[in-house]
Amino acid sequence: MFLFWFVVWFLLCFAIGSIASRLNRSAVIWFFVSFFLSPVIAGLFLLIAGKAENKKEVELNDDIYDMKASEFVSKYKANESQYDQNEKLKNMFDDINNNKKIEIALIDGALSFM
Repeated sequence: MFLFWFVVWFLLCFAIGSIASRLNRSAVIWFFVSFFLSPVIAGLFLLIAGKAENKKEVELNDDIYDMKASEFVSKYKANESQYDQNEKLKNMFDDINNNKKIEIALIDGALSFM
C-alpha cells in the first residue's frame, strides 16, 4: 500500500514539474518543492506565481519597440512642421526622445495616422 501512495505522490510531483516547465519555471526545482512540501501546496504556489517572462520574448518586444519608435521619429522629423501642430504627436515625440517608454499600440496608432 505504501508503494502505491509513493507512486501517486511521485506522479503528482512530476505533473507539478511539467506544469512549471510550461510556465517558464524550473521543472526540477518545482518537482523537489512539491516532493518535500506537498504537490497540492506547490501547485497552489505555482498557480499564484504564474508564468515567468521568457528573456527571449522580452528582448524581442524591446527590439520591436525600438524599431517602431525609430520609424515614428524618422516620420515625425520628415514632416516636423506639420506634426508640431498635433499636441499628442508632439508629446509622443518628446517622450520617445527622452527615453520614456510608451505603449507600442500608441506608436502603431500614430504611425497609421502619419
